[in-house]
Amino acid sequence: MMSDVGRVSRAEPTVGNAMDLANVSAWLRLGKYAGQPPAVCAPADPLTRGVTVVICTYQRAASLARFLDSLVVQAPMPERVIIVDASRSVETERAVRDHDRLALAGSDVLYFRVAGPLRGLTRQRNFALRWVTTDLVAFFDDDVVLSPGCCRELERHHREFGDRVVGVAAVDENQPERPPLVLGLPAAHRDRPRRGRLAPWGRDDVAHRASTRNPLQ
Repeated sequence: MMSDVGRVSRAEPTVGNAMDLANVSAWLRLGKYAGQPPAVCAPADPLTRGVTVVICTYQRAASLARFLDSLVVQAPMPERVIIVDASRSVETERAVRDHDRLALAGSDVLYFRVAGPLRGLTRQRNFALRWVTTDLVAFFDDDVVLSPGCCRELERHHREFGDRVVGVAAVDENQPERPPLVLGLPAAHRDRPRRGRLAPWGRDDVAHRASTRNPLQ
């Protein structure tokens, strides 16, 4: 028997405007704030030091569950995990709700099932960013498996190089070659289905990115 860490709340989250609220068909909050309606982070709100992990998914309940298995063993866990699901069924929602270790891992977990104009990778990511309260955010695909310590090393490299890098990235352990750099970030050249394990790049790779001028500045 377990306490109601995975209980679905009947209250409505503060999504930002009526159009978005109409296109959020379900939401779920797990962890220490289970059941409490989340609120959008206002632009003027200060960001706290930490990491938020964002996963955008569509019709991949089994793949997402496998990713979550690798996420819950990360140490430390991210402060918040945001899952934006564009699926037309409830299978992914059920996979998240029934993932007992995710509910007890210590992170604040937000799940949203979206529809209409909120569907699509870019739109789902932009929607997720409204709920980010930390100064760092990591986007992961739903079909990867994180190597132990991956999140910790990504954050460490980012903190170490600070404003000298736009971001840091992980690569597949089974990828034969390192991907090229585009605007200081690696391009994704992996074909689906992707079953590799993600591991952070080495120190030399991050140093190389740190020396790459950001054309946007």
